Amino acid sequence: MSSKRFNDFYSAYHFLTCHAIFEGEYTRHLYVEVVKVDPVTKCIESDTHRNTETNVWFETGPAGCHDLDLDCGGATYEEATIKLANLIFEKYGTEQAEPKPWVCEVIL
Repeated sequence: MSSKRFNDFYSAYHFLTCHAIFEGEYTRHLYVEVVKVDPVTKCIESDTHRNTETNVWFETGPAGCHDLDLDCGGATYEEATIKLANLIFEKYGTEQAEPKPWVCEVIL
């Protein structure tokens, strides 16, 4: 089942900030790495001259865990955020955390 629910950064980001798996603390559970990769393989190659394309990589998971199924990335932070929101939507659904009025705008 491939469900691409999100295609814009704003909706994807707010979906993540309010998702129950992060217990209302999305950015606290997000590891971000900015890397240079080979544009053909999308991997970091040992021959560093091949690594010319910047990528933003995310690792995350339910509070306190690393879910390998959610590892993703993109050419920009925004692109990686949209990919992550779609992965979480597909795997965990739309369950929202208890709303914090100053943080959560529920986008379903």
